[in-house]
Amino acid sequence: VSETQKFPVIAISGERSMTAGKKYSLRFCYHIEMIATTLLDYARSQKLNRLGVIKAELAYMDGLLDYMQKNLREGESLEVLDSYQTQDSTFKNSIAKLKTKQFDALAVFLVGGQISQFYKEMKQMNVLIPTIGTDFYDSMKLVNDAQGTMTGSVFAGPSVEPAFVERYVKVYGNDAQVAWAANSYEFALLTG
Repeated sequence: VSETQKFPVIAISGERSMTAGKKYSLRFCYHIEMIATTLLDYARSQKLNRLGVIKAELAYMDGLLDYMQKNLREGESLEVLDSYQTQDSTFKNSIAKLKTKQFDALAVFLVGGQISQFYKEMKQMNVLIPTIGTDFYDSMKLVNDAQGTMTGSVFAGPSVEPAFVERYVKVYGNDAQVAWAANSYEFALLTG
């Protein structure tokens, strides 16, 4: 729409392609490749070569997974067990599948409350497997909601100044998606 109407649009998105080659669209944010590369580097450092994936149906997660798949090395694999709509809230079928798979780790590419629910269900079903996650994990509220079940999970996300997090929590009551908020705030400061 921005291109056909010649109407400038500013978007926050980790997906670079949405503004590539466009004159009236501006994207700001860290990009998917940063998160994917960090997760792959971590997996390699821990010799986690066979990764299972449980993901939310979200363009961001699709882009992340696509980049990771394109950058696998010999002997590495990614297998998507299941995809969920963002409103889904039970994951027991996927967790049961983990008992028959031989993954070195599981990439939990879910969103918001899905993440803590997934970990609680995994604990209820006595499934133990190393897990990695995305910048959606970057929330103490989410960690607290998981009631200790996320212990040991590793995620990739941009750093956010502690002073910004403190102000954000004071205003909004939690730190959910604080990295995206910090990106937006910094962009607003740059553009004046």
